[in-house]
Amino acid sequence: MREHFDIPQAKENRTHSTLQVPFSLYACKIPEMYANVPAHWHEEFELNCIREGEGHFLLNGERLPAAAGDVFLLPPNTLHAAYARDGGALHYEAFVFHPSLVGASGGDRSAQDCILPLARGDLPVERRIPCGQGSHGEILACAERVFAAARRNTARADLLLKSELFRLLYLLSQGAPEPAPSPSPSPAEETAPAGPKIPLDELSLSVPVPDFLDEEQQLLYRQAYSLYIHLLGCSTDGVEYSELYPKEGPYETVEINGRTYLAARGPFAAWKDFD
Repeated sequence: MREHFDIPQAKENRTHSTLQVPFSLYACKIPEMYANVPAHWHEEFELNCIREGEGHFLLNGERLPAAAGDVFLLPPNTLHAAYARDGGALHYEAFVFHPSLVGASGGDRSAQDCILPLARGDLPVERRIPCGQGSHGEILACAERVFAAARRNTARADLLLKSELFRLLYLLSQGAPEPAPSPSPSPAEETAPAGPKIPLDELSLSVPVPDFLDEEQQLLYRQAYSLYIHLLGCSTDGVEYSELYPKEGPYETVEINGRTYLAARGPFAAWKDFD
């Protein structure tokens, strides 16, 4: 991902996305609204559809022509500017969206192998899709549905918006090389426990567990119980286990702020013992 920290003054200060609504939609009209769109960058993607006129975009220093019907997709942190042809006009809509909208923070293979490389600018896809090129018709139709859903600006419309964005990214990636698959864990890694094995004694095996837990969850429940009694040298005295741990004890207790607590009987009797 190219980040233009060498020109921090070009970073746009406008907030384009929030946690609740991770996108914004803008109408850009040159020269009615701006003489031109000056060079700037932001941390979001930007999807542009040229509505009228002709001009050009500058993307990280590369000059690309822009004409009615063209679609542009700019990765995050792309330094970009827009200009109309001399004496003419350039009108376009810009949909600016946070990478999280398309699952860039996910851990699945589509996020790791497709979305993140695209967000970093590492996936070699076309930034400009002109009229008449390849799947331009499908991509433009997809972009139009994204803009329409964004205009509706409702939670339900966001579902359609996301689905169309995923389709658009899929279409754009069709011309790119198939990403190398993420390394799969070995069978040993898949079956290995996440941590050290916790022995289960007869007491831990006899502890009642909630019947809605599956077999693996019941094992974790018993291991957690075993770890507790081995670390603290004592056991809980809950109502559910009164038949296992009678109220009469014998238990050591301690009074704290008017409440009675079971005292630990073991090497970890106070917080300082954990240091």
